[in-house]
Formats: sequence, C-alpha cells, structure tokens
Amino acid sequence: MWYNRIMETDNSLTTRFFTKVEKAPSGCWEWKASKDRDGYGNFNYPTSTSSVKRAHRASYDYFYGGIPQGEQVLHKCDNPSCVNPTHLYLGDNQQNVNDREDRNRNHKKNKTHCPQGHPFDTIHNTSVGRGKLRRCSICTKASQKKADAKRRSKKTATKQGENNE
Repeated sequence: MWYNRIMETDNSLTTRFFTKVEKAPSGCWEWKASKDRDGYGNFNYPTSTSSVKRAHRASYDYFYGGIPQGEQVLHKCDNPSCVNPTHLYLGDNQQNVNDREDRNRNHKKNKTHCPQGHPFDTIHNTSVGRGKLRRCSICTKASQKKADAKRRSKKTATKQGENNE
C-alpha cells in the first residue's frame, strides 16, 4: 500500500519507475535496472522500513492498490524481472512454493551433487528433511563429528580448569 501512496503523490517517482521498464514481445514488462541475484528487480526509494523494494511488488501495489499483510506477489509468466501487472497475482508462501515445484523452477531440486561434490542418491547418502530439503548424509555426519569433538574439547578444557584451582 505504501508504494501506491508514494507513487500517486510523487510523479517523478512514477516516471523513474517506468523509465526502467522495457516491454517485451512476450508481453512481459522487463525490469532493466538493478536486480538481485535471483533476477528480481530492485526499485530504490525511501520508505519507513527500507530504501529498496522489489519492483514487481511496487508494480502490483501501484496498479491494484495494495498488498495485504502476509501475501506475496507471484508471477504467472515465470519471469522474475517482469513487472507487468497482468502477469502478477497474490498468493501465500505455500502457493509460491507449490508454483515453483509445479513449474520445475526449484534449482536446488535439479542439483545432482552437494556443495562438497558427493552425489545426491536418496538410497545411499541423502536424507530428506523438512520442506523436502535434501541433505548429504556424508557431510551431515562429518559436521556432527566436528561439533561433537568441539564439545568434548570444551568439556575437557573446563574440567582441567576446575582441577587446576
């Protein structure tokens, strides 16, 4: 809602927003300015909480007049840099997750190896945790051994300190 109020009262802000948009043949309105690492546009202007907001949220709020608390702005077009309001719709976090899964956009799901190079193989060395997140069992065990050794080391140091007193 704050986007709408700010953009309605500040024509220069509205003008600045639309100079960063290029209409593509696909119907998407591509955000051509700053983007985050996931490809979502960043729109910079001062607000009470932050100076940078996602451009697709600004677009939705400007054209439809607000984003209810707890709602997310989702893309029909699968293009994170799109700010075309007809390609945007509201949904909750679960709808966003389901949408990502349905459209096979979960880049982590497509990974075949953990960051240390161990293959993801659900039968031998991969466990599936909360939210269907895969974890490499080899790396998990190594991490647990390291944490256990650190705890034992602290216990030993504490006991030695008490004995020296």
